[in-house]
Amino acid sequence: MDLRAAFHRLLLRPLLKLLFGLHVQGAAQLEELDQFLIVANHNSHLDTLLLMSVLPKRHLARTHPVAAADHFGKSRRLARVMDRLLAPVWVDRSGQGGDALEAMERCIASGESLILFPEGTRGEPGEMAPFRSGVGRLLEKHPELAVIPAHVLGPERALPRGAALPLPVWNRVLLAPARRLSGRPRDLTAALQASVEELARVEATRRQQRRVRRRDTFTVAALGIDGSGKSTLAKGLAEELSGRDSVAFIGDELRLLECGEPRELQPLTTERLRLHLSRRAKSARSLAGYKFPKLAELLLRDRLLAESRRWHDPGWAVMDGSPLLNMTAWSILYKDEGFDPEFCGRALGVMSGREPLRAADALARRFPELRWLQRLGLTHLEMPDAAVFIDLPAAEAISRIDSRGESKQVHETGEKLDKLRGAYLAVCAAAERRFDLPVLRLDGRRSREELRTEAAEFVANLRNGGRDG
Repeated sequence: MDLRAAFHRLLLRPLLKLLFGLHVQGAAQLEELDQFLIVANHNSHLDTLLLMSVLPKRHLARTHPVAAADHFGKSRRLARVMDRLLAPVWVDRSGQGGDALEAMERCIASGESLILFPEGTRGEPGEMAPFRSGVGRLLEKHPELAVIPAHVLGPERALPRGAALPLPVWNRVLLAPARRLSGRPRDLTAALQASVEELARVEATRRQQRRVRRRDTFTVAALGIDGSGKSTLAKGLAEELSGRDSVAFIGDELRLLECGEPRELQPLTTERLRLHLSRRAKSARSLAGYKFPKLAELLLRDRLLAESRRWHDPGWAVMDGSPLLNMTAWSILYKDEGFDPEFCGRALGVMSGREPLRAADALARRFPELRWLQRLGLTHLEMPDAAVFIDLPAAEAISRIDSRGESKQVHETGEKLDKLRGAYLAVCAAAERRFDLPVLRLDGRRSREELRTEAAEFVANLRNGGRDG
């Protein structure tokens, strides 16, 4: 096995699957082709890696992405690494178009295959720029070449142009059936762009249809600081409600309960990745090290809620925490001075997609993280139908944590938990006032049985009273 094949099969593909997940459609046809040209949309540097990862083993050494020498050539070290591991066909976009075409023709003449992004550069997330005419001129000279239109979905959110760090977002690669084209360059270019756009439209329609739920799932979030008993309450509440209807419980693990008993589930890719990130966050030694894996884990927890609806169609969803409410409350540990009731309300509105955030907003200047989440398309977190908050003083919570005899997480100190307690109270009040979220506040010093019974009655009465959905 040569270096390139080893890199792709032993490192790149497992890493991409672990970090981003990947669903591929239409790749089986590549086994039957000796040579081909993959033509795809382009929003991210991840596009190339994902397309390379769908290639059969025999094509790895004989397929070359077309890359911009004027961009990657700025770093000689990066260019050398790409030469060794990706073997791209280098083109200089600042030079003559004929030079780029000649480089691709030489590759095709030698029997090699190409991956080409006719937009010429990474565009705005989710938007396709007009295809440049070079692909049409290339196919005019090589009508015998099998062409495969492709649509890559996900990298525009996982690693968009300008982003410094990737996010664990599910990705899809859709390959249309191979075809051979002939005609004028302009017509060939237009036909290929139409084919890639049609793949995007079909995928958008499929995703829209998938979001239509067969019934309304009533979502309940259990909130509280570490040591308050909110995880225990969430599990107990899920068991209690499962006597009425099926329940998806989203905590340290995903469980589906019916009549108080767990059902066997097929593990979801999102769940495996989320658990890995959760372990990373819990082992962090600083708040800075805790921040990014926990943020990613919360985003995936929100995604898992949608996937559990799609695959399991539960009547109830009980969450140990709420990605939307947790992210807002946890910001107090990183920017205490900017945390106030106005921030709580606006942050909830922005992250739930109910209110836009403009660059001129004072909130955008104080919390640029919100702008990044909005740019990445990650501001559609779900507001639960109801929340149950277990209130417990930080000192008592620390005492409970100490009694476990386990290693503490970085935020499990009296000072930090006291801040978080106040933040949760403020966030719940803002959600209640601004978005009409029903919130039940419970005294964490009461027995587990009492808390569980009162919480179950609270949410059941809400649903029976027409507050579901």
